[in-house]
This record gives sequence, C-alpha cells and structure tokens, in this order.
Amino acid sequence: MRIVHRALRDDLRRLARLAKELDDGPTAIDREQAVAIRDYVMLLGDELARHHEWEARVLWPLVGESASGVIDTRSCLQERAIVAPLLEDLRLVANDFATTPTAGVKALAAVLNVLGDQIDAHVGHQEQEVLTVIAEHVGASDYERAKRQLPRTGWLSRVTWALPWRARFATPEERRHLKRHAGRVTWLLTAVLGRSYATLERRAFAPAD
Repeated sequence: MRIVHRALRDDLRRLARLAKELDDGPTAIDREQAVAIRDYVMLLGDELARHHEWEARVLWPLVGESASGVIDTRSCLQERAIVAPLLEDLRLVANDFATTPTAGVKALAAVLNVLGDQIDAHVGHQEQEVLTVIAEHVGASDYERAKRQLPRTGWLSRVTWALPWRARFATPEERRHLKRHAGRVTWLLTAVLGRSYATLERRAFAPAD
C-alpha cells in the first residue's frame, strides 16, 4: 500500500507540473507527447480505480471487522466517492488534451491539481491513522489473503506497466519485496518487457525530467 500511495501521489504531482510547464511554454505542444501523456494518465487512472475498488470491497470491511470500535471506515469510503468522479473528469480531459493539446492543457492541469490534492488528503489520512490500525489489529495472514484479492490486470499489463510502475517509486528494499512476491520468472520478464513503461514515461515527461 505504501508503494502504491507514493506512486499515485508523486505521479499526479509530476503530471500537474508537466501540464503547467506545457501551458506556460512558448511553443505549441507536440501531438506525439500529448498522446503519450494521455496514455500515461489512462494507465495511472486504471491503477487508482483498481486500488480504490480493492479498498472498498476487501480492505475496509476487513479493517472494520478486525478493529471494530477502533476506527470508523465510513470516512474512507466517503473519500473514495469524491475521488471517483474526479477520476472520470481526468480521463475526459486527457482525451480532449490528446486531440487538441494547446486548447486542452489548462483543463488537464486543473483536474490534475484537484485530484492530486484529494489523493494527498486521502493518502495522508491513511498513512497517519489507518495503516497503524491495520498493523495493530489485522492479522498478517488475513492481510495476505486480502492482498490476493486485489483486482488484477492481465499478465501482459502487469509486466509492462503495473510492476515497473511500482518499482519506479519503490525504495531498494521495497523493490526486493516486489521481486519476492512477483516470482523470479515474472520479475525477469518485467525487466525486459517493462522497458515499454520506461519508454512511455520518457515520451510523456521529457520536458519535465
């Protein structure tokens, strides 16, 4: 969860900074880069939606049952209800941006900033309060079973996006954790096929990094 939280927060902020830089730039926005940004946003949105679906369907019921009376998980579900329409807005403006980059960049930057603020608040609450409750009241075996219920991408999407995306924002120790859980064969294939993530990231973020 900490890796995904960090990746979501950092990527939304990176994208917001990039959109502002493009909006402030003196030249027209390159269409190929705009399409790469759109594709990156769509994949990031899928990760965010998948993470929130797992929390609502699996994690919060588990926490509510394991830590009854300690924490009220309704606030977590309310946060998800706020994020969902913002995510839909982001997908819409990203598509518009890819079609007409110069005209659509302001709307893209605006939605990224609003969604980024909301995810900062959502993750901040979880990091400060909820994860401590999970560590203290949810058994390790129960949490492992919950993790196995995380909605999966297809195998190809996992090795070309999901795993390299997580590894991009993980510490060395966290990358070793990802490697152990992925398995040797999957991790080796990720090292090869995951280059497509690096290529998309380079095309999308070239002016900012």
